[in-house]
Amino acid sequence: MREHTSGVGAGQKKKSIDAYAADRAKLVSARSERRAQRHTQSIKLSFTCSASLKADLGHCAALHAQTYGEAVDATTLIPHMLEAFMAGDRRFRRTSKPQAVKPRGADN
Repeated sequence: MREHTSGVGAGQKKKSIDAYAADRAKLVSARSERRAQRHTQSIKLSFTCSASLKADLGHCAALHAQTYGEAVDATTLIPHMLEAFMAGDRRFRRTSKPQAVKPRGADN
């Protein structure tokens, strides 16, 4: 069986594949850089919680210090706890992905 190249030489085909790979690498690199910037930007956030939750967070910080030998405040652990929670939440991950927009009349 012959491969149909529609007049494209092997050199041109290789060049277009290399160009595609280079463009793809640039896109992935840019995406990774944006993701890194999102994760390095810090924003101060405050919230109100119950006294029992505050006590539980303090207990969690004490367990962390006992386990890892490093004393930390509960406020230091909260962002890590929230990230772990959200990363493990399948429904959140599924619904937080950008949805493709269908052009009008594409339902046919």
